[in-house]
Amino acid sequence: MAAAQNGYANGHLQQSTPLPTLQPISQKPQVVKHLQNAAFRQGEQAIIQFAVVGTPDTQVKWFKDGAQIESSNKYSVSFDYQTGLCSLTIFSALSEDSGQYTCVVSNYDGNETTSDFLSLGSISLNFFGVYLLTLLVS
Repeated sequence: MAAAQNGYANGHLQQSTPLPTLQPISQKPQVVKHLQNAAFRQGEQAIIQFAVVGTPDTQVKWFKDGAQIESSNKYSVSFDYQTGLCSLTIFSALSEDSGQYTCVVSNYDGNETTSDFLSLGSISLNFFGVYLLTLLVS
């Protein structure tokens, strides 16, 4: 019986050297699309997003004026590991939601931070039929 030349014999892989175990390449998170200052109307849904790359085990934490935000009946915090899209949704934004929003993305290799100032205002229609954003000043 002739030996298999392609490494197979009787339908089974014949290998004398074990295959190396592949380890994921570890990479510090890197923000590839930063947060940008945003303005929303009071009472509407506000969504703040940015994109990040980095592996493995990426952790995402959101903060408003230094206080950590978690998912609740007011906020939704999400991170899509496939696309790297990080999102913070405020379901019904109010004037007290204006402020500095910061997101810290981290893993074993380090962290990256991005910030956004969220302003809430009202929208009015001028005589040219153009929507104007009026920021609320507290």
